Amino acid sequence: MFTMFLNLQSPNDSIENHLNNFEYSNNYLNSYKKLYYFNQKVIKNSKYEDVKIQLVEQNELLKYLTSKKIKYDSESHPTSGYNFLKTNNEILMMIIFLIISIFISVNIMSSNFFERKNIATLLPLSKNKIDILNIFFGTLVYLCLWITNNIFSFVLGCLFRGVGKINYPIKTFIFNFQYGSYYGLDKFFITTTCVQLLFGIFINAFIYFIVKLSKDKIISLFFSILIIIGAISLVCLFQPISKYAHLIPFSFFDGLIISNMNLAHNVENINLNDHYGIYKLVIYTCVIAILIMLSNFISNKKSILKNKKTYYH
Repeated sequence: MFTMFLNLQSPNDSIENHLNNFEYSNNYLNSYKKLYYFNQKVIKNSKYEDVKIQLVEQNELLKYLTSKKIKYDSESHPTSGYNFLKTNNEILMMIIFLIISIFISVNIMSSNFFERKNIATLLPLSKNKIDILNIFFGTLVYLCLWITNNIFSFVLGCLFRGVGKINYPIKTFIFNFQYGSYYGLDKFFITTTCVQLLFGIFINAFIYFIVKLSKDKIISLFFSILIIIGAISLVCLFQPISKYAHLIPFSFFDGLIISNMNLAHNVENINLNDHYGIYKLVIYTCVIAILIMLSNFISNKKSILKNKKTYYH
C-alpha cells in the first residue's frame, strides 16, 4: 500500500522503450502513430483485461501528444522544467514539504510563549489581532516555501532538457473517473494554487490553535505532526477512513492531486476534488478561528475574575 505514496500516476515509462523501437529519435510523431496502431492490435487480440486497460491509457496519452506535437517525457524521471515541477507536487514530496512547514510554523508561533505565558500580549494589541498576525505570518512563510520549492524544482528541471511544454499532458480523473484522461498541465495551475493557498491558511490556523493550547514548542510540534501527518497517512492507506476523506480537511494537502483527482481515484472517493476542497477548507478555517476567539474570550473572563479576587483581597 505504501507504493501509493511513491506514485499516484499510472506508470507509462514502458512507452519510452516501445517508442525507441519505432525510431522515436528520427521522427517522434511517426513513432507515436506506429505505437498507437501496434497497441490497437494488441488490445484487439489480448485476453487480459489489465493489459487492455493499460494500452488504452497509453493510446490516450499518445493521441494527446500527437495532437499537441509534444515530445514524450518520462513520468518517473522527468527531464524538463514543467514535468519536474509536476513531479515535485506529487504526494511524497508534498508530505516532506509539509513536515518542514510544520517545523518552521511551530518554531515561529511558539516563540511568543515564555514559561507557558504569551509575551505577545504585552504589546498594545488585542489577543484577536495577535492571533491574526501569527496565522498571517505562518501562512506567508508556508506560501514562500511552496513558491521557492516550485521555482527551484522548475529551474532544476530546465537544466536537463529545457523548459518543456506548459501544456504537457497530465493524467486526470475529472471527466472519466474509472479510466482517466489527459489534459494539459496549464489547466490545473489556478485550481492548484487556490487549494494550496486555502490549505496553507487552514493548516497554520490549526497549528496556532495547538500552540495556543499547549504553550510549549515540543508538545505543539509532536501533536501537530501526529495529527496532520497521521490523518494524511490514514486517508491514503486505510480504506475505511478513505471513504470519509472528503470530510477530513488534511486530505486536501496537495493542490495538484486534488485538482486532477488522482488522490480521489486512488482512494476511491469522488468527493476529493478542488470544489469540495475549497468549500471544506473555508469552513474548517472558520471553525478554527471561532475556537481561537472562544479561547480568548474564556481567557479574558478568567483574567477579569482573577483581578476581582485580587482587588477584594
